[in-house]
Amino acid sequence: MKKYNSIKYILITIIGAILLYFGWSLTLGWAVGWLILYLLGIMRKRFYGMSFDISTRNVGAYIFYYVFVFAILWIPPIISFNVPHWINPYALLSTYLLSRFDLYISGIFFKKFDQMYK
Repeated sequence: MKKYNSIKYILITIIGAILLYFGWSLTLGWAVGWLILYLLGIMRKRFYGMSFDISTRNVGAYIFYYVFVFAILWIPPIISFNVPHWINPYALLSTYLLSRFDLYISGIFFKKFDQMYK
């Protein structure tokens, strides 16, 4: 899985460099999108660790997490559609779509390999 993540981040960087050739707003949209998804992944790991532990579970953290997820996923597209010459909204939203596709494909293959080698 670590090797897969390394390859994924190298591809993200290469695609970002190629997009820089076409315009910095595309590159900024691409970079902001992946940064948001990276931060969301970090928050998910922290929240899931906290929410499955009964001794530290509380409603305030649960509400904060969902407000945070809503804000971090919706505020950047709203900003990018209002100022598309700074952050390209299509590059930003393509990162969201590619991330979901990546989770789907990697889930299929890694679950299949885990089941084969158990």
